[in-house]
Amino acid sequence: MSQDLHTICQMLLEDSSFVRWVTSDFEEDDAKWTEYIDTHPAHIDEMNTAIRIIQSFQLADNAILDEGALWNRIRSDVRLSENTNRRSGFIYSMNPKWIWFTAACFLFVCIAFWALPGTKTMETSNGEELTFTLPDGSTVHLGAASTVHYTPDEWKHSRQLTLNGFAFFEVKKGSSFEVQTERGKVSVLGTSFSVQSRNAFFEVICRTGKVRVTNSQGQMQLLLPGEKTQVDETTGALSKSNIEEIKADIPWLEGVYTFENALLKDVANEIEFQYNVEIQLDETLAERRYTGFFKRGNLETALQSVFWPLNLTYTMDGENIRVYTQNK
Repeated sequence: MSQDLHTICQMLLEDSSFVRWVTSDFEEDDAKWTEYIDTHPAHIDEMNTAIRIIQSFQLADNAILDEGALWNRIRSDVRLSENTNRRSGFIYSMNPKWIWFTAACFLFVCIAFWALPGTKTMETSNGEELTFTLPDGSTVHLGAASTVHYTPDEWKHSRQLTLNGFAFFEVKKGSSFEVQTERGKVSVLGTSFSVQSRNAFFEVICRTGKVRVTNSQGQMQLLLPGEKTQVDETTGALSKSNIEEIKADIPWLEGVYTFENALLKDVANEIEFQYNVEIQLDETLAERRYTGFFKRGNLETALQSVFWPLNLTYTMDGENIRVYTQNK
């Protein structure tokens, strides 16, 4: 039987090694807790809650917490170490589940006062890329026609953002860093990785460190450097593979956009995003499949790379492109 959430959190908060790990910016006893994450993936949400509690008390006091005293501190702050029933004249201790529930409520009320929400949006238009820095020093390289939403005031408590499009992340070591997309979630502690989430396509590539990917169905995979996973557009299942040649490089960062059995309309959309053009496909072509790549830099070369192998041709009128079969 799995432990209750409050039991796991309490165990972590009472573990002096865990408290030292968090308060030392995840340096002390790092090997121990990295291994714990790998062997207890189902506990990641509870670990994040415990981390936020420790960091919140540090923020409130601007001081380092005493090792092993955190749980007693929580109970003391919410005055739950004992309750006196004056009418009946006896003293009783509260059930630990209610202690945890009340302490958690107290904590999140405090967080609500400390950090007033205000979402910030970073976005790029067609043909544009952008690199920016998050509040903790982590960097994001945003691909063309992509958007990131995050809340700066809550970043110390919860490093979470949402992404639509392409982005490469270099994450500073710290509490869990989460990227939410329509097709899945990516969780790390400190690493570099690429996320592509556009329409039905979802792909994550790990460059350094470890990356945990969870799809919308709850399936989870752990990626190491040089590994990638994709979501099957039909079943939604994750499919992991090794790509030795990209251990050091992410293809789209080098201006190479790769596709495997992709819908031609999605490939055409990506050309539109990268070159700020409009492509009209005959209706009979939109659902055709394409495996290959195009490079950023020269539009005509990119068009030939995609459409020539499919026996298709095109005409250009300024930024408008029409694609049709060669025998038409």
